[in-house]
Amino acid sequence: MKSQLIVGHNDSGGMLMSNPVTPQRPRGFTLIELLVVIAIIAILAGMLLPALSQAKSKATTIKCLSNLKQLQLAWAMYADDHEEVMPPNKWGAQNGAVSLKGSWILGNAKNDRTDENIREGILFKYNQAVGIYKCPADKSKVEKRPEIPRFRSVAINSWLNGTEWPDFKDSRFVKQSQIRRTSLVFAFIDELEERIDDGHFGLSAPGLDRFLNIPADRHAQGANLSFVDGHADRYAWKGPKSLDSEDASKSPERDDLHLLQTGVPHYEDFLSGRQQ
Repeated sequence: MKSQLIVGHNDSGGMLMSNPVTPQRPRGFTLIELLVVIAIIAILAGMLLPALSQAKSKATTIKCLSNLKQLQLAWAMYADDHEEVMPPNKWGAQNGAVSLKGSWILGNAKNDRTDENIREGILFKYNQAVGIYKCPADKSKVEKRPEIPRFRSVAINSWLNGTEWPDFKDSRFVKQSQIRRTSLVFAFIDELEERIDDGHFGLSAPGLDRFLNIPADRHAQGANLSFVDGHADRYAWKGPKSLDSEDASKSPERDDLHLLQTGVPHYEDFLSGRQQ
């Protein structure tokens, strides 16, 4: 690098010369300084990423609850239009469990390759948004067609104009006015991906410690439900849910099943022995 000689003039016209000035080379980061910066970035990322993940999970839960509230409103509108008769929740066996024509939904969520069975359900005219039938956290695909996302992830409480379990008989609860504990009796529920089929969520009466259908645990080990009074909420499970959850004879599965069984109409009568 060349030195620079600075020349100037004084007031009398004489020439002034200053000492040569050598420009300084810009100083770079040392290895230690770079390592410190990298460590700070890693710490900040470690703090922010879990918060971002939680925020995304929360947003998904809120969207799912919004979907359920819209479905619940359609359910209530149907009952209003049909002298309080709740939407039929009938099913049968046709190459697997399927919801039947005239029910709130048709078909089997595992096998439906189009949204036609949603559109053919009796609730569709009350809200024609196909997307509200599916939890946004559900990433499952149609069986034997992995390129097609499923169209539905929810089912309706079997006791609401459906089937009573374990007696396997038509439910005595046909009209909305028959439901006393409307804030505790759920209608729609987010169902486990591996277990969902028809639109009928089989729920055993209190006293039988066995899951017939299994709720999802997509929302921070919890499931979203909507209730007859119109609100929606998340139930937090004490244990994760899988196909192995069917046997609920021991905790935590038993505790989770008992919480869900409060959604059986006249639950307190079953406990007291008045309900047969």
